[in-house]
Amino acid sequence: MPTKLIKINEINLEHNACTLAYGHFSTIHAGHIRYLKYAKQIGNKLVIALLGDEFINGRSKYIFKENERAEALSFLSIADYILFTGNEKFKEIVKKLNPKVIVLGTEFKSSTDENIKDALKLQKDIGFKIQFHAGEINYASTDLLKSSQSELSLARKSLFLETCSKESITSETLLSSISSWKDAHLLVIGDSIVDQYAACEPLGLSAEAPVVVVKEIQKKDFLGGAAIVASHIRAL
Repeated sequence: MPTKLIKINEINLEHNACTLAYGHFSTIHAGHIRYLKYAKQIGNKLVIALLGDEFINGRSKYIFKENERAEALSFLSIADYILFTGNEKFKEIVKKLNPKVIVLGTEFKSSTDENIKDALKLQKDIGFKIQFHAGEINYASTDLLKSSQSELSLARKSLFLETCSKESITSETLLSSISSWKDAHLLVIGDSIVDQYAACEPLGLSAEAPVVVVKEIQKKDFLGGAAIVASHIRAL
């Protein structure tokens, strides 16, 4: 059965007791496909709740629009339905769909996002299942391609301050630690890797295999593996 695209107001009993996946799917990679295939094999109808278009300071949060991301997902022919969520909260989507199982990537397991936490609490209260699957490989987001260095630095700074607050790390503790760095001698052992991130436009499904054919739009290279660890240490 081909994948059907539905909107929030089109949800009916046919979609209840489904397996529910969730995400923005700005770029589709092998990890996404493993994750969605796992969700599909659970046996219920698979509904992908696709995050709607979001804007930050007038700029689109995702490199591709909602309808483009939905089209790319439909080419995979894995999901039974792709749900355009618009601005609807995940908890409200769970309420309306009443999914038998929610399957999320492992990065959601320790999420501090209230939207995610509320939805998972509701699912637990109802008594239905929640599963996490590691098919979602932690490739860099498309923010690395479309954001300026200053925007990325600001985002990292916010995460750093949030972590310090969560772990009760004070500026005094940090300064005391920093003063001892000049006497440190460190050896980093491991593979030096160059990570390449590419933003692509989906063209269609391959005739030879169940994969999406894409056209590369933009790419950037970043240090990875032991090389980025050594680079950070050197900078410190």
